[in-house]
Amino acid sequence: MVDERAAGEGRREQRYSLVSDYLNRRASVIVFAAIVALAAGAVFVRTTDLAHMRVVIGVSAFDSTRSHAALESFAEFCRGKGCGDVRWRYLAPGSAFEGCDLYLVPALDASSRLAAGDLACPLLVAEREAHRYSRSAVIVRAGAGPIPNAPRVIFSAPGSAAGFLAPYRALEAAGALTDGGTIAFSGDRPRDERTALAVIHGVYDAGGISLERLAALEAAGVVAKGEISVLLEGEAVPELVIACDPLRYGAELRTFVRAFRKAYDHTPRLLRRELAAAGMAGLYETRDDDLRLIAGLGALVPALGGGSATPAR
Repeated sequence: MVDERAAGEGRREQRYSLVSDYLNRRASVIVFAAIVALAAGAVFVRTTDLAHMRVVIGVSAFDSTRSHAALESFAEFCRGKGCGDVRWRYLAPGSAFEGCDLYLVPALDASSRLAAGDLACPLLVAEREAHRYSRSAVIVRAGAGPIPNAPRVIFSAPGSAAGFLAPYRALEAAGALTDGGTIAFSGDRPRDERTALAVIHGVYDAGGISLERLAALEAAGVVAKGEISVLLEGEAVPELVIACDPLRYGAELRTFVRAFRKAYDHTPRLLRRELAAAGMAGLYETRDDDLRLIAGLGALVPALGGGSATPAR
């Protein structure tokens, strides 16, 4: 009887030992897995810690003297939200896409490289809130009558889809350029202001500009309402993009771009108005249709031969 009791206790102790060993092994596996997960998480946090990630954005789309304050305020807002140490670097128009992480540039400047697959364009920069594309227009001085058969026309810049390409195509479709004429560009910034004032003062018969920029000039008091009439409206086109080298557009930069766009959506109303006045009224993720349209813009640029295109004086 005693031997049976002792044997039973031995079997129970053996089972307890087996269960204890199993639990100990399982606990070790769980602890090890937790350590691995924490280590992986630490790596992820390090690689996506935007608060200390410095991002240099090259800008060749705005007049630095007029946009600087608004862009710097937005950069400070981004830093306060922990979505990156944003720095702006102002570039000459048509500069190479070198030396910066991202570039805020005219869509027309990005077109050929995007078509060749040498550029990524993750964001559209809208000139008007809640509208992805800019509305192009041909403007004339109010009360000036129809433009002559060989008009003198001034456009904002050769690299502007809404300030040159689309208005030119609208004039061409209307038959206004069949007898030739003079084509000029405003040259130095502020281009939109120069374009509008050249038309108002009769230096040129017509001008190409986006309606968004015309509205901004009227809001700023540069152009009085009623001084300008819209002769023709052209196509709505992407005017500005944020672009980058596709080889550098990895996980970290993608994370920053998403955070940067979301930060814009939460900017205070006053800062949003200042950014819109500078020319950045919204940020939108590009869709396939946007990218196809941007990539095709370069092929639509007219060949202005014979010395007809001259800088404005």
